[in-house]
Amino acid sequence: MPPGLTVILFISLGFILLLIELLTPGFGIPGITGIIFILIGCYNALKQSLFLGITASLASILTIILFCYF
Repeated sequence: MPPGLTVILFISLGFILLLIELLTPGFGIPGITGIIFILIGCYNALKQSLFLGITASLASILTIILFCYF
């Protein structure tokens, strides 16, 4: 699997799990797992290139802020 695809996969799965955590009352496991997946995706992006890592991190932070705002 290409490295860029793993970054997109980890970050997308992380946001899906965070969305599940926001929409359903629960134990917190999907939220914690989602945050871990997002961090792994950002770390993999940072290993590929500094620009890609910073871009992925900033986009993730802005998306999480938007999730919390709505």
